[in-house]
Amino acid sequence: MPEALPLREVLDLVETILVYKLPELSREEIRTMLHLPDVELQETRFYKEVFAEGEARGKVRGKALGEAHLTWRLLQRRLGPLPAAYEERIRSLPIDRIEALGEALLDFQSRDDLEAWFSANAG
Repeated sequence: MPEALPLREVLDLVETILVYKLPELSREEIRTMLHLPDVELQETRFYKEVFAEGEARGKVRGKALGEAHLTWRLLQRRLGPLPAAYEERIRSLPIDRIEALGEALLDFQSRDDLEAWFSANAG
């Protein structure tokens, strides 16, 4: 016969299931509804997993924004002042496209080259 799970693991499992099944309720509302003990949120496995996932996404997004900013500055240095709409277009690109633009801009001679790159790569 399998060994019973410790109470903490059972509560973590129940809370995780409820968070997914009742997304409109807050964690505190779920706890109150089920009379669950008051546990430090940061100590639950669910929190740790969600936090780690958010942290990883934040790092990727931060890198993309940094590369977008650098690419924007390099484009302006290469082509002169550009409308702010280009910066938004660059920020909306996935990181691999930002990197490709960063390499391609070395060959740009005019804003037409930038437009041609967007036509060929941003879709």
